[in-house]
Amino acid sequence: MAPTNCKRDGKAGFTIVEALVALTIFGIGTIMLMQLAPKATQFSTQARVLGKANALAQAKVEDLRSLPRLHDDLDAGVHADPGNPIEDSFERTWEVTNDDPVVGMRRVEVRVRIQTARSDSVASLVTYF
Repeated sequence: MAPTNCKRDGKAGFTIVEALVALTIFGIGTIMLMQLAPKATQFSTQARVLGKANALAQAKVEDLRSLPRLHDDLDAGVHADPGNPIEDSFERTWEVTNDDPVVGMRRVEVRVRIQTARSDSVASLVTYF
């Protein structure tokens, strides 16, 4: 039996140009994904810091609720935490307003400022008692 001649019709495999185009597209996609990693880290860090600020505000509200009604920290006005700055980067203050929203109640707003240059660096928590 005679060997069969195999003809190539030019459609088998990739050309070098097609391979280079595919590698270029893959490389551009990889570079774009690599640029997202630092942003993801930045957002994660910011979320962690804001979470800590919210926890500090909630802790102060709980402390204030446990005080006797006539304690100095519950007098009307703005008060500052004696431990400021907390952990070298948080500053906690609270403002007490008497007879708000009704006579006999106090409105207490606790603010925790994160010491950064950003304008959105304050966590605020409002409660009434």
